[in-house]
Amino acid sequence: MVAIAAAIVSAPVVASRTTAMKPASKAVSFKAANVAAKKTNAFQVWNPIDNKFFETFSYLPPLSEEEIIKQVDYIVRNGYTPCLEFSSPETAYVKSTNTGRMSGGVTCNYFDNRYWSMWKLPMFGCTDGAQVVTEIKACTKAFPDAYIRLVAFDNVKQVQCSLLLVHRPTGAKDHQSPEKRSLIRTRGPNLLFFPSGSPLKRRMSNNLRASNNDIQGAAAIKKHKSMKTVGTHSGTFHCDEALGCFLLLQTEKFAGAEVVRSRDPSLLDTLNVVIDVGGVYDPAKDRYDHHQKGFDEVFGHGFSTKLSSAGLVYKHFGKEIVRKEMGDSANEEDIQAVYLQVYKSFMEAVDAIDNGVNQYESSQPPRYINNTHLSARVGNLNAQWYESISDAETMGRFRQAMDMTGSEFMGCLQYQIKSWLPARSYVQEDIRNRKSVDPSGQVMKLSTFVPWKNHIYELEKEMGIEGDIKYVIYNDDKDGSWRIQAVAVAPESFNSRKPLPEEWRGLRDDALSELSGIPGCIFVHASGFIGGNKTLEGVTQMAKVALKETSQ
Repeated sequence: MVAIAAAIVSAPVVASRTTAMKPASKAVSFKAANVAAKKTNAFQVWNPIDNKFFETFSYLPPLSEEEIIKQVDYIVRNGYTPCLEFSSPETAYVKSTNTGRMSGGVTCNYFDNRYWSMWKLPMFGCTDGAQVVTEIKACTKAFPDAYIRLVAFDNVKQVQCSLLLVHRPTGAKDHQSPEKRSLIRTRGPNLLFFPSGSPLKRRMSNNLRASNNDIQGAAAIKKHKSMKTVGTHSGTFHCDEALGCFLLLQTEKFAGAEVVRSRDPSLLDTLNVVIDVGGVYDPAKDRYDHHQKGFDEVFGHGFSTKLSSAGLVYKHFGKEIVRKEMGDSANEEDIQAVYLQVYKSFMEAVDAIDNGVNQYESSQPPRYINNTHLSARVGNLNAQWYESISDAETMGRFRQAMDMTGSEFMGCLQYQIKSWLPARSYVQEDIRNRKSVDPSGQVMKLSTFVPWKNHIYELEKEMGIEGDIKYVIYNDDKDGSWRIQAVAVAPESFNSRKPLPEEWRGLRDDALSELSGIPGCIFVHASGFIGGNKTLEGVTQMAKVALKETSQ
């Protein structure tokens, strides 16, 4: 029998079955020419003593919190559910004496019938790797002498699809550090050459490829150096850079980029794009900071609010994002309209709050405090004064801020595309037809009920008829009656351009019809901003009479 010294570094698989080898039917011819010239003492052999591992990542040094968070992000992005399992050292490895088995025919197709205990429940709805890190710490605290693994579960296919070890017992001695996992032979063994096509050679070659894949897996941790990168500052984060990072990831240029948070200039200089730090605004170099002295960039198109980093990103990349969401069939006029409306209705507030711009020109204190806006909610994700959190947890919270701001941005964008833009078209057509309702052109009838209030002011300005329309009438589809509503002096104002007649206010039904001389009246609000009638003819008459009454 020939003693074979393995000349290949190949990691053994715990509890794997050995492949039965049939004796060769023919004598094997070994050609060992020039064997003496081979550097056989350079080969290494795997050390099988106290050198056990669970899966690919367990061959690496222990993963940091940030590396675990990246794995959770991958799991969540693919729609899987993370959960934690733990086991004592005595039962962690599969042995015939410790493997829990189910009796009877039910054992069919079970993965060797081995299970670890689950920590709490699967984390359904998890979107943040920091949440998993928190649970790992809790499990480690409760069971410090247990192995803990992170499992990804596909709840559609009902299978486990990923697994990695995230904690070994502190005193575990069943594995070796990387430098002790193989032994260097001090004396060169006899080389064994396998004939071409030999089953043993094919098996050894497959093991070599598997080993190389494990080695490459370690190098993949450093792959970020070749990835696209988006940089922003570390420390306390704000709404503008969280949103700015989200927006950049929606672009073709930076899709799939890694987000890096740092204040180290030498590191920031190596990144593909940097926002909200660095003191440079240079679109040609993809640098978008707004803190430097002399910076006064605005969005343009009639907007005068100083831009934050989010506003800068939107100014240069926003139209691309809008165009992608609207699709190839959208025309440039509509894309431009939505692009401007998203800035007006969403982005400008982020810019203003970040730059400390007051919403109203007044030295008086506000009548009430509003801490429910997006910037305030992002700010609340930062560590509070009584908290002490790791850099990895801070990064996890920053990702939450990106998700929060991005979700609300996309919600706003979809609203503008699916609701605001079509409604604008209806209102524009109804304004053009308003003189068919009353020759004065001061009454507009909605052909289809849509959100109309904000559109009137913009369209009046575009059409050169600012302030002309006093009343809007429309059908109430709940009961088939009709409404008349006075147009406010400004979009957010409670004051009307021409309220309904004062003597009508607060009256209902017959009393209102008798006083006004108009049949079918239902009500007029006490403030005079809205009223109702049973018929289109009746509500139109209310508008005509109100125009005369309020003009006197």
